[in-house]
Amino acid sequence: MKVNWVHKIVFIFLAIQVNILAEGLVSSPDKSLSQKTDKGLFLISLNVEESALQVGANEFDLEIRNLEKSSVEGAVVSVTPWMPSMGHGSGVVPGITNRSNGIYRASNVVFSMVGDWQLKVDVKDGNTVDTAVFDVHPVSPGHALVIPKKHTVSLLDLNKNQWNSLRIAIKKTIKVIEKTNFKKLYQKMIEEKPTKKSNLFCKTIFFDKISIVW
Repeated sequence: MKVNWVHKIVFIFLAIQVNILAEGLVSSPDKSLSQKTDKGLFLISLNVEESALQVGANEFDLEIRNLEKSSVEGAVVSVTPWMPSMGHGSGVVPGITNRSNGIYRASNVVFSMVGDWQLKVDVKDGNTVDTAVFDVHPVSPGHALVIPKKHTVSLLDLNKNQWNSLRIAIKKTIKVIEKTNFKKLYQKMIEEKPTKKSNLFCKTIFFDKISIVW
């Protein structure tokens, strides 16, 4: 494939951010987290159906029991995501549905980015009020880090041929992402010792597959 204009403007697919994948494999919360509330009045278990909490909207169950380990029914429960390091929440109020046997379904719990979050759970059962704060680490399944070989002020400055070149490169990048088992790839990376070929990782895994020559 000859070097042409596409290699000057196309967003070269440099790497899948392995640090994000790593966080999803080794730092994400267990499927079930349990802890007592601040005053020790309730025991709250957070049960995640998926492998981990994800960036974006999440649903999960909260199981609430009292000191006698009996199910807490009909309580007023609220969930608030908060990112201390950034000083913000998600801007979306999660929904809570009282199911049965002390199980409360939290829905539309949104994490806007990866990182260290807190999940504040408030419980009001009659006159008894208490709070638990879970440290959680929502993950992203990964994304492509891309760098242009030629910068433009705006994408609107691209002509028709440039847009077509960019569109083709994006499609090829998507195919690489969809066909690659990144969990297996990451596990292989951390299990094997580094070699002289490590610096060819991106080219061997990704660039050759999308036929980019520079």
